[in-house]
Amino acid sequence: MTIGIVYKDWNYGRGSWTFTADYGCADNQAWDWYVDNLADGRERSISSLLPAGNCWMQLFEDPSYQGTERTYKESTPYVGDAMNDKARSIIWD
Repeated sequence: MTIGIVYKDWNYGRGSWTFTADYGCADNQAWDWYVDNLADGRERSISSLLPAGNCWMQLFEDPSYQGTERTYKESTPYVGDAMNDKARSIIWD
C-alpha cells in the first residue's frame, strides 16, 4: 500500500519517490512508519508531497527525527521555505 509520495520539485514535478508499507496508518497518533535517514538522492531534495494510506507525513531537517519539523496532512504542492530541499528523515502517522 502507498503511504506517501515525495517529489523533487514544487507542484509535484521532476521525479518522485513512492513509499509503501504493508498497511496504512492507524488513527492512534503513534508512529506507524518511518525512515530515519533518507539516502540515495532523496535526502535534501523534497519540495512537494502527497500523503496517502490515511497517513500524515512529518519531515525533519536532520536524520533520526531531529532539527526543524513540519507536519503535512494533505496534498502539498510546496512544503514551504523552512523545509524545501532540507528533509533528512520522515515519520508517517
